[in-house]
Amino acid sequence: MPKHNVPALRVEGFEAEWESTTFEKLSGRTYGGGTPSSDKPSYWAGDIPWIQSSDVAEHDISPVVPRRYITKEAVSRSAATEIPAGSVAVVTRVGVGKVSFMPFPYASSQDFVSLSDLSGHPEYIALTVKRRMEELADQLQGSTIKGITKADLLNQAVYFPPALEEQQAIGEIFTKLDTAIDQHTKKHTSLQQAKTALMQRMFPQEGQSVPELRLDGFDGEWTSKRLYELAKVIDSARIHNSLWTSGGIRYVRSSDVRTGFRHCNLYISQETFDRYSRMTGFPKRGDVLFTSGGEIGIPHYYDSDEPIYLQGGAVLNIVTSESAELDGRFLTVLFQTEAVREYITAASTGGTIKHFVVGPAREIPVVFPPTLEEQQAIGAVFTNVDKLIAAEAAYITNLKQAKTALLQRMFV
Repeated sequence: MPKHNVPALRVEGFEAEWESTTFEKLSGRTYGGGTPSSDKPSYWAGDIPWIQSSDVAEHDISPVVPRRYITKEAVSRSAATEIPAGSVAVVTRVGVGKVSFMPFPYASSQDFVSLSDLSGHPEYIALTVKRRMEELADQLQGSTIKGITKADLLNQAVYFPPALEEQQAIGEIFTKLDTAIDQHTKKHTSLQQAKTALMQRMFPQEGQSVPELRLDGFDGEWTSKRLYELAKVIDSARIHNSLWTSGGIRYVRSSDVRTGFRHCNLYISQETFDRYSRMTGFPKRGDVLFTSGGEIGIPHYYDSDEPIYLQGGAVLNIVTSESAELDGRFLTVLFQTEAVREYITAASTGGTIKHFVVGPAREIPVVFPPTLEEQQAIGAVFTNVDKLIAAEAAYITNLKQAKTALLQRMFV
């Protein structure tokens, strides 16, 4: 006979059906929390870790890295309480869905209920609670209810493997996944920081005519001009949505540029494209696309022969493909430097929704080396760095997708 109450994917060597239980039965004791008075600085000069919702990671059960510490006096004179090591901290108010396994003693704000004296493998129980709390967070989304009561939390029913060894095996799988995600996230952050540092050293700083770091084989002072002196800056027409189609020529918005065209799903017909492109032109391989509406100033080097049309007022086209003095990949990097970002911010107009129109775009200050060859070499360096960053981001996404799939298949 087929067994009931077992996961779709099972750790090898385990066959028993999972048992129905509640979080109340899994925890011998629960703790609330509180916030000591901020008017008493001495309360915040102790050695007891005190955590709040914003300290807890969104997507895993990793232990909190404490940022604040309180004294025993603070505990005795507030609703805060010392919670033993090996507990599971559950956010039940603002930030529902966050859960952390705590391997050390701590105190918490009133946004938590902590489960202690656990009847099972602590990290597995934390995973089980996390999975259920995320389901509850999805149910609460959009409602006026922003939390869950302690009673509702403890009454949550779940299926639980009876063997401690199976709990431990499942917990180790997800601990290793979370460790890998954390390691690659740190590597991704390090690469982004390295790119920023490299840009600061490979572009001249204010008042300088040469960069601190120069690629071998290049010398000479850099030149400064306005963008319009080096390349044409073109805005397209805005095409009414009645002319959008389900297929044909891609109609590119600022959101498509921000996501690297991953979700570009608007199109216009060939006839519409021909009519509008005769008036404004369209991007060619080697041009630079530049968001001018919404999140302003995101560049994208267009490295394709596919015809596309840009949404007017949202994406500008800088025609570096026809420039004898300016390389597109180099300009893409330059747009990410602090000096250009500051200019764009200052020159943008509008209230909540900002716009950056052709006029100030043409006036962007461009500092560049004396030869196209050096520009191309600099562009190549940062293209390779961006590929490494993108590869790390893709790997992190794959790991998170694998974790999601396993959570769905390894739990009942």
